[in-house]
Amino acid sequence: MSKRIRHKKILELVSTQRVQNQAQLQSMLEHEGLAVTQSTLSRDIKELNLVKGNDGYRTASSVQMLPTGRGALAEALVRYLVRAIVAQNLVLLKTAPGEAHPLAIALDHSEMPAILGTLAGDDTVLIVTSDSNAATALSRELVGMARGV
Repeated sequence: MSKRIRHKKILELVSTQRVQNQAQLQSMLEHEGLAVTQSTLSRDIKELNLVKGNDGYRTASSVQMLPTGRGALAEALVRYLVRAIVAQNLVLLKTAPGEAHPLAIALDHSEMPAILGTLAGDDTVLIVTSDSNAATALSRELVGMARGV
């Protein structure tokens, strides 16, 4: 089976059905006659830019995204941020389950110079900054934005 056919089928499945996790998606593909390993499926999900939310996988374009910039980041922080923790040059942001990815996207598109990069899990966003002072200042700024300050 070609990657193109597999990608097309994955997009069809997540667009028409609720797909909660990779195991379920793998099973659905097998039911369609497309056997795929977990590692290949993980790569496919990344290449297709699928986003996992509370209701399962969706295409990033189907996720209601806010415009880019600080205003969009402030709205995302108000909506998703639960708490912020600083650890040396890192800022850890906690969200509800399934909400880290949209917050990380807003952070990435905010173009804040203090943010060197982000990494999103299910309910955690890790932000890398240049040093501990930058992390502390960024954390304060993000929490302030979440509170509307």
